[in-house]
Amino acid sequence: MAFRAPSRSAACRIVVAAAMLAPGPLAWAQTAAEDTVRSRYPPPEYKPLGVDIGYGETLLLFPKAQISVSHTDNLFRDGADRVADQIVTFAPSLDLKSDWDNHVLEAGVRAEIGNHIDNPDEDYVDASARLRTRIDVSEDDKLDIETLASRRHEDRSSRDDTNEREPTIFHVVSGKLTAEHQGGAVLLRLSGLVERQDYEDNGLIDNDDRDRLQSEIRLRAGYEIVEAAQPFIEVAANRRDFDVVIDNDGIRRGSEGYEVLAGNTVDLSGVTFLEGAVGYRVQTFDEPSFADVTGPTFKGRAVWNATDLLTLTLRLDRRIDETTIADSAAVTVTEASLAADYAPLEHLLATARVGFGNDDFEGSGDVDQRWRVDLGIEYLIGSNFVVGASYSHDRRSTSDETGDFIANDFVFRFTSQL
Repeated sequence: MAFRAPSRSAACRIVVAAAMLAPGPLAWAQTAAEDTVRSRYPPPEYKPLGVDIGYGETLLLFPKAQISVSHTDNLFRDGADRVADQIVTFAPSLDLKSDWDNHVLEAGVRAEIGNHIDNPDEDYVDASARLRTRIDVSEDDKLDIETLASRRHEDRSSRDDTNEREPTIFHVVSGKLTAEHQGGAVLLRLSGLVERQDYEDNGLIDNDDRDRLQSEIRLRAGYEIVEAAQPFIEVAANRRDFDVVIDNDGIRRGSEGYEVLAGNTVDLSGVTFLEGAVGYRVQTFDEPSFADVTGPTFKGRAVWNATDLLTLTLRLDRRIDETTIADSAAVTVTEASLAADYAPLEHLLATARVGFGNDDFEGSGDVDQRWRVDLGIEYLIGSNFVVGASYSHDRRSTSDETGDFIANDFVFRFTSQL
């Protein structure tokens, strides 16, 4: 929908300037990365209509409930003791969405209740609430604000999992602010993220030393030198503070770092989208015995709408993640994936994805390699019902072989929505 720009008064300019000094990515122009098979699915005649809450169909509620039945042949992601189980999951959600010419308002609450047939100690209740608003200050200037609060359980494949009788529960609260100017050939984007993670104790394990506050600020500046190509420079800084300065292993678990990237964005005829950047990253730790993690970094995405029915997506990424493993300062994560979305019929979507990850635990010398294959299919029964099935093959190979595993999961889903 077209934006109706307000007048460019001095007050508007001051608001935009202030917003640009606040801290995540936002793009509102339609690119090949947004006009994909998945973004167009389902077609209008199969889209949920929503429930008008009385504002002239400009605010709509979208209730949804999903029931899934799955089978896994390795519930605990263990290489030696493979335990199979069946899980029944109920996932209700309620989303509020605006349909305005200007500005965006979105809100949603959702839950996922998992019940295991043979291992009830693995049962979980996850929940989240999200609120997002985009303010269209002008046709070229946008301010995006998003908050999220969630209750989650730690996956058994996590290297930080302590193998307690029940999964570890943790809570995440985050806020993200993005200010972006994109007018003519110029792009300026300033984003900031603050995230709080709080881990519950589990059995005899005291998880208070995992509680932390993470923050990041990121600035991108780009200029379209030639049509459809926009080189950019991106700089970012982060800080990670733990509630317990010295953890249960006697280690100071705080750090700070920065990265500098140079890249380019290319959008060709709404068919091919390419974005890539390379640079250098430094992470410095409060623990004196940990050496700085330094080295090249990169990220990239390629989207090719091969036909109106097929989209291929390639992703590359390198980042530094936190860990609480005693002899490791952090994890340098390198990931690559290739995905395909195929819609041979307007009410049928098939997906395939293959991914690879390399986790280098800085300080300990441990290296994990991960492979994952996902296959899925979704069939629409009108606009109110969806049936689907998926298969996942997940494996990990570790340098000391203690964390190796192979797992296969099969899932069948039924969704009802309005």
